[in-house]
Amino acid sequence: MSRKRMALLVAAFAACAFMGTDCRAQSGGDVNRRLSTLEKQVATLLSENAGLRAKVDELETSRDEGSGGMQDDSELNQAIREVMSSGEFGYISNPRGVSAVTIDGETRTRLDFRSNTGDLRDDIDDDGLRLDFRFNLGFKFVLDKKQNVDLPAKVTTYFEIQAAGRGSNNTAEDIAAGIAGAGSGAFEARSNELDQIRLYQAWIQLEDILGTEGLSLKFGRQELAYGSQLLLGSNSFFTGTVHDAVRMDFYLESLSANISFFYAKEAASDGQVTPGLAVGGLFTGRFRASGDEDEMLGIYTEFAPEGLDPIQIDAYWIYFNARSAGASVAPDNVTTSADPGIDSFGRAVIGGRTHTVGLWVRGEDVFTDGLFLSVESAYQFGKDEADQDLSAFLVEAAIEYRPSFLESVNGAFYAGYYFAEGPDGNESQGFTTLFNSRHDNVPIRGHGSYSRFGNIDFIPSQNVHVFQIGFKFEPDPDWVVGITYLYAALDEGKVPLTFVPNGALYADDRGLGHEIDLYARYQMTQQTVFFFNVSVFIPTFDFFEEDPFAAGAALGFKKVNSDLAVGVFAQIRVTF
Repeated sequence: MSRKRMALLVAAFAACAFMGTDCRAQSGGDVNRRLSTLEKQVATLLSENAGLRAKVDELETSRDEGSGGMQDDSELNQAIREVMSSGEFGYISNPRGVSAVTIDGETRTRLDFRSNTGDLRDDIDDDGLRLDFRFNLGFKFVLDKKQNVDLPAKVTTYFEIQAAGRGSNNTAEDIAAGIAGAGSGAFEARSNELDQIRLYQAWIQLEDILGTEGLSLKFGRQELAYGSQLLLGSNSFFTGTVHDAVRMDFYLESLSANISFFYAKEAASDGQVTPGLAVGGLFTGRFRASGDEDEMLGIYTEFAPEGLDPIQIDAYWIYFNARSAGASVAPDNVTTSADPGIDSFGRAVIGGRTHTVGLWVRGEDVFTDGLFLSVESAYQFGKDEADQDLSAFLVEAAIEYRPSFLESVNGAFYAGYYFAEGPDGNESQGFTTLFNSRHDNVPIRGHGSYSRFGNIDFIPSQNVHVFQIGFKFEPDPDWVVGITYLYAALDEGKVPLTFVPNGALYADDRGLGHEIDLYARYQMTQQTVFFFNVSVFIPTFDFFEEDPFAAGAALGFKKVNSDLAVGVFAQIRVTF
């Protein structure tokens, strides 16, 4: 058998394995017929891809000539990737109409050393090394032809699985998951899910619905990440945040505007226990929810008015219907806005029936070259978790300046201010940030530091003022090195920071403390990134902890000193 025939035979078995075809032994004549058919299909594919080869040759020629073409290999590779991913030539063709199959994902490992970052009090064993892992694997199928009609349908399906958790092998870390106050950020508050593969995303997207260009519909489990991710983000630095949702987008090219509508079912009703029935055990005296459901809907608009160039504006309205009732009711299965091991202090449960309206205005090269400005504000109203009238405010302002004298190292100075209004009393909620991203590689479209609230993940996102200044530069094209200083203070004092088994935990001063972050990011390859960080948090307050066993002048409280917190981590992230 010729080498060509042998290669075709191997390709035939690979093809039928990929397409799910029965590859058991066939008769010699049948094999020959299949090989002949395969030869024709290969010839057809070679002909169809001739255009792609010509375009690649053109790009390479432009690079070699050095005139009006690509200047280096990175630009050439980027252009080739854009051509290949455009769907113009496709990757795989088959009778079922799949024009492209894409496999993507990431794997990440983080070595983490922390001391006193769980509670700042030495009350729990939160010192030592940890290993965190995450693995995502996604499959995307694009169907771009209608049956028997040579017109684009533009249907995309996506399925992504994830395994994420803390490395502990044979150790169970969820031993305190049922203890009141486990949300303080202690080790035992984080479950180990490394041995479990969960569904992360599964959605279907329809584009150009009913022939309307720019109109798309996406439904299923998906990320809802908008704008600066101040209120709705993916939290991709951690394990991610997804919603069971329906999303519709409409792009108006004449106004350079995109309008997005979404509806998400955040938590289904419990329905197992009659409302008001005590659960017993550790939760004696507390009650289950009424069977209501958590849901969210909203409108998010992005537009760039020509007359205001370079200014861009986002506007949004978000309604959240959480199952909340009077103060005597503690829902046992509710929607939370953050992992309690991330947002250590501050309320993580979303309560009430609230409306949030907001505006985000930003621009590149505003007033002068190299100056980025951003201001986002939001107002929240409705009923809070205690069924009281809510009126709360949030604002985030950021500035970054890249002076010309630091152009050789791409240096930038940055500063920021964040404020989320706190509660007016012990039962009032204050502003709830919904599903914000605490820190990512690009928290505000690539500007500022790598975190709104510091890389040690202690500063809360509610009831707080946060001031930030920093500097970053690139000593080498593959390196980013920076330092950030933050100061945080409570907006309202005499409200619980968090809860402990005996009651609530308060601060004796509105000032929370200072944080210094030293970080470095190294781009080893296009897919591989190392990130290094050292953080120190210096508290400026001590605790008052409720003590039901205290008597006399103690009035049920005892004072506990706070301690210095340190966090160091090294992370490697590979995407494919």
